[in-house]
Amino acid sequence: MLIEEILGWIGTTTYLVAYVLLTVKIIAMERLYLYLNLIAASLIIIVSIAKSSWFVVALDLFWAAITLTKLINYSLKLPARSKIIFQIIMGVLLSIGLNNLLLKNYHFGISILASCSTIGYSFSYLLFLNRLLRVKEFHFWNFLLAIILIPQLVLDNNWQVITIQIFWAAIALWGIANRNYYKKANL
Repeated sequence: MLIEEILGWIGTTTYLVAYVLLTVKIIAMERLYLYLNLIAASLIIIVSIAKSSWFVVALDLFWAAITLTKLINYSLKLPARSKIIFQIIMGVLLSIGLNNLLLKNYHFGISILASCSTIGYSFSYLLFLNRLLRVKEFHFWNFLLAIILIPQLVLDNNWQVITIQIFWAAIALWGIANRNYYKKANL
């Protein structure tokens, strides 16, 4: 189990480094960013399988698949309406999850929010790589999706991915708040 833990922490660090580099505009959506994401996703899949953290396994499998298709220059063209469909699906899932929490159906509500986060991360990344989400919108979704995934990760005892989510949310919040960044980058 020790090797999976170490690989998980390396994956955690790799994800965070890639996201920070993108957020502070040191790198753009270029090959380095994609390679870092692929390495991180692969390592997080290993630790998440060991911990039976299936929402994270699904998320990182999808994330790795999207990244691989981009690295081999396979076109993932999406219609412009994909963004609206994504927002509607996210709204419905968030409503169901939050309503269940309010009704004290905690485990089901947490599970729905984790599903929402898994779907949301995957498709917001896909929309972002297809330039259908602007950077600020991508940060908004990353912040929200990080926060709603944490309760499921606590239940799964997946500390590497909890760490990712906490820092991911903080980085996303910085990206949202940094207005000068968007003016300079014209995003």
